[in-house]
Amino acid sequence: MSNFKTRNDFNLYYSDTDSIDIDKPLEPKFIGPELGKMKLEHIFDDARYLAPKVYGGITPFDEYVKVKGLKNPVSFNQLKLLLNKDTNLEIKQDKWYRNISDGNIKIIPEIYTLMINNQKRSLIFDNSNKFVDTRPIILNKGNIE
Repeated sequence: MSNFKTRNDFNLYYSDTDSIDIDKPLEPKFIGPELGKMKLEHIFDDARYLAPKVYGGITPFDEYVKVKGLKNPVSFNQLKLLLNKDTNLEIKQDKWYRNISDGNIKIIPEIYTLMINNQKRSLIFDNSNKFVDTRPIILNKGNIE
């Protein structure tokens, strides 16, 4: 991944353990089914990346949204609304809990709250309170800067 993160011949929009989203086609030598190579999953005309494993986009054929841990679908437009400051989306879903010692599974309805957060980085908003970027949180002699 560091090879792709340090290059300056494309804009890197998102990266995960085994994937990247960039603004132009990747060289063919990096694409393939072999270990260490990439696979083309989407060509987005419009995309938003809210957090690790929380993103979505519009392709020429449909829309794609990925939200880790969420079982019920969310639309791309719902995802885009979350860029507005202090906005969240509550989704009802059933969560399965296994109890191995009792030999059963409980299904409990829960609310999944989707929103951008500042747990790892400081959030930056523009003049219209729309999320535009992040900056690192720096700890200096016990103080957060």
